[in-house]
Amino acid sequence: MADINTLLDEIIQRYQPGGEFGKASLATLEQRKEKTLASQRQSLVSAGLSGTTIGAGLSSKFEQEVGSPFRLGVEEQRIGGLTQAMQAKAGFLERAEERKSRESIAQRGRISQEQMAYDSRYAAKEAAEEQTKVSAWEAHTARQRTEQEASFGGQLSNYGADYYGSGGDSGGGMGLVSTRAYQGTMEGGGGSQVASSQAAGGEGTTSMTIEFGGAGPRQANKTIQVPASALGSGPGGLKDAATYKQYVPWGWKTTG
Repeated sequence: MADINTLLDEIIQRYQPGGEFGKASLATLEQRKEKTLASQRQSLVSAGLSGTTIGAGLSSKFEQEVGSPFRLGVEEQRIGGLTQAMQAKAGFLERAEERKSRESIAQRGRISQEQMAYDSRYAAKEAAEEQTKVSAWEAHTARQRTEQEASFGGQLSNYGADYYGSGGDSGGGMGLVSTRAYQGTMEGGGGSQVASSQAAGGEGTTSMTIEFGGAGPRQANKTIQVPASALGSGPGGLKDAATYKQYVPWGWKTTG
């Protein structure tokens, strides 16, 4: 492409005024003029007319009949060649610009497609990571719920309904023992549990504040009721670890 442009520049320079085009033809014209005038002057001398005005007009006559038309023809060829060369250069530059523009558009299109593909892959990656996080949180919540339900299942079976005791279960057949359940709802670990307990024989209960300390969104503090017999110097102000586990849901803790 650069070679074609250089060649066109050289052609234009050749046809420019003062260029190389026509110089050889004009030189040939001058040689022809000298030979022709020399021959004509010799003829005049042979005819005895060398001192007349005829000899003085030979050069003007040659220029009028031969030189001027020839030079005019050369100039017309020079102008025509220069015009064609400049048109060729303009067409070449225009086509080169169009080709460059098409290549630029194609390049932008490829870049746009690559960007779209990258954005699509990035979005899919983010969605997959987010789904993984959601699945992990759901699994964690399910485990919490299962552990809490298992923990409170024993409490509900012991304190959640009226029952009759006899024999060894009720202390040697002491007769009818009635336990009336109370219910307190506590939010924690993505689940809801109902704890029911009231000590037999009308034992009093004590309010205790607990706060959520597990994973996930933080929950507001809650109040639970525990029988007075459950209090002591153990964890969280309760009698012992087993009692703490019995009354404080998994993921929660007493505030003092």
